[in-house]
Amino acid sequence: MDRPIAANARSDWRFVIRAYLDAQWEDQRRRHEADFQNCEARCLREFAAENVCRDHEQMIRHRLATLEMPPPESAYEVVQEDPHRVVALVDKRPPGSIWSLVTRFTLENNAAEWKIVAVSIPCSGCSPRIFERHKGLFSPQEGLCVFCGGSGKTRALSKRWRWFFRRLVMTPAPCPPCDGKGICQRCVQSSEKGWMNSFTAEAEMQKRQPKVDP
Repeated sequence: MDRPIAANARSDWRFVIRAYLDAQWEDQRRRHEADFQNCEARCLREFAAENVCRDHEQMIRHRLATLEMPPPESAYEVVQEDPHRVVALVDKRPPGSIWSLVTRFTLENNAAEWKIVAVSIPCSGCSPRIFERHKGLFSPQEGLCVFCGGSGKTRALSKRWRWFFRRLVMTPAPCPPCDGKGICQRCVQSSEKGWMNSFTAEAEMQKRQPKVDP
């Protein structure tokens, strides 16, 4: 049974973030450990050759051995810090990885006790942190459509009549991903542009994917 966290520890917002990251790490470790006895493992032991079972177990042991520990508190990037509110960024990117794994924590102090009020991840459609290792290929801006840069227009031209001049002219077409609004549609509902709720981001992405008829 887990022991309750002491009241004096709750008064330190860094301890709260660390407790959350440690809990995530422990969950991952337990999931990998459980893979030794899951349905797939039992099925392989019954129907697979010995070398297949051995390779499966080695794969699980490799995942356990390479499971990255959470970054130290000294690595937390403080965006805002005052007696009642803290915003901090934690990069959980493994060494050598080219993709950002930043998590944005928002905490509020209530009755001398810090509480996590939001856990966010960079918006995959407009956050510069997603493409920070690929500067020059993309130039995203938080909250703006990455395809049109916020203009709402594409480089493609469409024919439109200008009745005042009574002639046909070529004008930029509306940007399809943002429907000409110039706003990133992935984090448009988020209170913090360029960031998405880490617990609802996957569901929101699935909603926006076009449905394919069987």
